[in-house]
Amino acid sequence: MSLFDNLSKILPFDEIYKDLLQPSVKQVGGGLEAVAKTSRFILAPFEYLGSMHDKYLNFLKKVSNKVEDNELVEVHPKITGTIFDSIKYIEEENILFDMFVELLANAVSKDNASKAHPAFAQIINQLSPDEALMLYHFKKENYEYWVQADLNDEEHRFYNHKIIRNDFPVNILSFPDNYTMYINHLANLQIAGIPEYKNQEPIISSGRQTGVKIFRKTSFLDFGLLFSDCCVPENIITK
Repeated sequence: MSLFDNLSKILPFDEIYKDLLQPSVKQVGGGLEAVAKTSRFILAPFEYLGSMHDKYLNFLKKVSNKVEDNELVEVHPKITGTIFDSIKYIEEENILFDMFVELLANAVSKDNASKAHPAFAQIINQLSPDEALMLYHFKKENYEYWVQADLNDEEHRFYNHKIIRNDFPVNILSFPDNYTMYINHLANLQIAGIPEYKNQEPIISSGRQTGVKIFRKTSFLDFGLLFSDCCVPENIITK
């Protein structure tokens, strides 16, 4: 059975058509609807994406290679619709492209469909390539992140926070200086963070506390573990 025959059973483009009422879709509505009703409605997106044909074909091939024929199940158009709309704007070499492949491959698999939360596609949409790369590495190991701060005795507060250890290889990021911002964003998405993993260590000078050392380590949050299991690839091709 061909790739298109296999996937046409589980990607409901007739439903996607109803949900993706973008202007570009409306303009070719009649033709798309006609194609969606045929036995090969997997080709429906190609009709209105034209130049995107090769990208969609490669995407579907990657998904098909990850799922056995007898494991295929139908996917809710809320997931497929978001995915197909999103990959229009992502290069095939981008790790975000691979994350969408992982998500759809799990969503169409009988054994893994329950992992594919509808929110995951929207979360991938909110990630930068650097953040996606960080999640890939966080899945492999946890990274130490230590901070030192000075103590203002009069105001009873810590200030002048400085990073004194960061084991993550920030040089692999396109924008290394954004690492802390990326961490904050991932935490806001309830995906990952850098929680403290042991007690703070006071810095003592001349018999009084002048500062503190804070020991943190990267880790996935509960929802982030589910997201990682479903969407973060085990392997990527690095340049």
